[in-house]
Amino acid sequence: MPGLILHVRVLEQLIQMKLAKLNHHLITGLGLVTHQIYLHDWIICLYTSIMPIDLSMQFLTGFFERGWLFFYQVALAILMSLEHRLLAERELDRVLAILKFRQPSNRSVLISKRNRKAGSPKRDASKGRGLASWASGKLGGDSAKQTQAIAPGKD
Repeated sequence: MPGLILHVRVLEQLIQMKLAKLNHHLITGLGLVTHQIYLHDWIICLYTSIMPIDLSMQFLTGFFERGWLFFYQVALAILMSLEHRLLAERELDRVLAILKFRQPSNRSVLISKRNRKAGSPKRDASKGRGLASWASGKLGGDSAKQTQAIAPGKD
């Protein structure tokens, strides 16, 4: 996939900026050498291996409409949703299992009823919410502008 390393580098910069505490925990505390270990999977499959089909369709629609900026926003939103859980982990292999969604229960960050009530990516037709508004809500404020400043031009 052309640009794989570029997209990993952009995401690593965003993680350092937006999730400094999590980044420090993973790199310094647990010895993660690079975020490539899980980001490659996310980028190559465009999240389709970790999201249920309805969310995958929402993601792909957003991705084709808005490009890589949308991908980066969703990546940060997923990490923000998992941050508390990841910071509590003391073993790198368990962190990687969470990030690679190896256990079905890990997907709950994307589909659980509890998260739906708090504005999860599950589409709520009555409120017009979907994956895009969930990711934007997780990032808040000027994050979209900051993400766009780091992100490469449209691919």
